[in-house]
Amino acid sequence: MRIDISTLKNHVLCTVMILMYHYGSSQKSLLNDEFDNPCSLSDWNNIVDVEGWNAEQLQELNISDSIYGSMMMRPWTSAWFEDYRGTLIFKETTGDFVFTSEVTALNGMNDATLPGSGFSLAGLMIRVPKTITDAPAEWVGGDENYVFLSIGRANSGNGGSWQFEVKNTIDSDSDLFIQDIPSNVATIRMVRKDNALLVLYQIGNNPWVVHRRYDRPDLPDRVQLGFVTYTDWPNVNVYSYENHNNNVLNSDYDNRNWGPDLTGAFNYARFDTAQVPAPMNNLDLTDNGLVSDSDLLNWFGYASTPAFSFDGSEWIGMVDSDWNNPGNWKDGEIPMPGDSVWIRNSSCAQVHPPSVPIGLPTISSLRISSGAELSVPVGVTLSVDLTTPGSSIINEGNFHVEGILHVQNADQKEIINRQQITISDTGQVIIDP
Repeated sequence: MRIDISTLKNHVLCTVMILMYHYGSSQKSLLNDEFDNPCSLSDWNNIVDVEGWNAEQLQELNISDSIYGSMMMRPWTSAWFEDYRGTLIFKETTGDFVFTSEVTALNGMNDATLPGSGFSLAGLMIRVPKTITDAPAEWVGGDENYVFLSIGRANSGNGGSWQFEVKNTIDSDSDLFIQDIPSNVATIRMVRKDNALLVLYQIGNNPWVVHRRYDRPDLPDRVQLGFVTYTDWPNVNVYSYENHNNNVLNSDYDNRNWGPDLTGAFNYARFDTAQVPAPMNNLDLTDNGLVSDSDLLNWFGYASTPAFSFDGSEWIGMVDSDWNNPGNWKDGEIPMPGDSVWIRNSSCAQVHPPSVPIGLPTISSLRISSGAELSVPVGVTLSVDLTTPGSSIINEGNFHVEGILHVQNADQKEIINRQQITISDTGQVIIDP
């Protein structure tokens, strides 16, 4: 049968706290992604799908597969410039925001070597959404509007320096600025506060830097935030906007000496609401006579940390469904007695859902993520002792109980369900006070 955990208190002799689970410290943090679970790729939008293009310009796209803990994008020959539309993987948000990621530029072989072709970079973008859904029929030029900061090789020669390229595009008129930098890795932050778009960066443990300020009152409330990659400009600019946007530029399209040579790796996507002190709330943040770089860094130059941290054993299921295989657990450590356990999203083919084995030691907390599955087979008991302060059971996925789920010391503890628990005819749920 299917039973919602909120009905369980009618069948036991103790009082449990039935609550809704709240994430993070802000609504924006719901967009966050630490890129440590391949299944989260389904949470992101691809410009090709959203706008209805027939040309997928990414050779490769995955999360925590090619490079564990990163979104990896490897483009074909492509560009973002004027009406050239390159690759973009994004989410949408409204209002003011802070968007941060650590970006690594590699060559096409995933080596930390300067790409062999000019204008091969990866970065963060803020873009105005288009209303088209059948791009070959509906696309018109002159309405690209975005800002991005990317890292890689811009106009430096072979053996030259790594570079930043920042680009501000209004009605498909692109204005860019290029700067040599000492590294292929940088933390990039883009801030929107009212009409101001602020672009910041940090290299290593050096202080944050305010790179550019843009006044963009033309941007609508809802915008796209995401990741761009592009490469091989010498071959791109041979073709018209239309040819580039509607085709995959490789040997299947034309017989040229193509030179795509970039991999972009993004270590996380962290979103928050942009806030300034109340007395400064109505100031124009693009005016450095009113608001100094020091002011902006006091407000937005903070260290980036995950919105959610977990001190326990995380199931990543990258090998198989064997609970006792260390390769299925983050950091390679099987849960020990008294550990907290987090079962991650397993809704994609790369992640295997676990099955609780016989003889599992008692754990102290259990969280099952959205998209995750956990099974307690016939003849197996899963014991959760909620004695530890802050311990809880949180189910947001699919919890199958064919054996026994035994919850101990549950009085006044959180048992939280946002989905349903399937309890078979052989299954039991026992909740002791």
